[in-house]
Amino acid sequence: MAQPIRVQVPGPADLLQLVGTELDCAFTTTLSESNLEQFARATGESSQEFIPSNFLLSLVNLFLPEMLVVESFSMGVNVGLDSVSFPTPAKLSDPLTARGLVLSADQIGEGVQVVVRVTMQSGGADVCVADTVSRFFA
Repeated sequence: MAQPIRVQVPGPADLLQLVGTELDCAFTTTLSESNLEQFARATGESSQEFIPSNFLLSLVNLFLPEMLVVESFSMGVNVGLDSVSFPTPAKLSDPLTARGLVLSADQIGEGVQVVVRVTMQSGGADVCVADTVSRFFA
């Protein structure tokens, strides 16, 4: 199996060649109690020992651009998510890391739609697995 890498492509058409590519993210973050308190105030959730799943899900878009970069495009659209799971609770004190896998890339009209599975880990366990769907137009 190939070593995961951060991928940078010149344009949307280049995404079509990436299916099956494992993506790596050198970026790591650790959330503080202050981050969780701000999130709790904004959403009405109570502060807790574990990171709420909806907070984890919001971090997918923090990690994705650190793994896959399209250098030149006229428009990018975050279509949404194909599937999401939260296999293990994430503790607030543990650093969060992520890796990715390009599941598919298809020509859709004048754009390219790419599905990337982003797997966030904390404490050595998978804590969020999200299949992101994005479209890029040249």
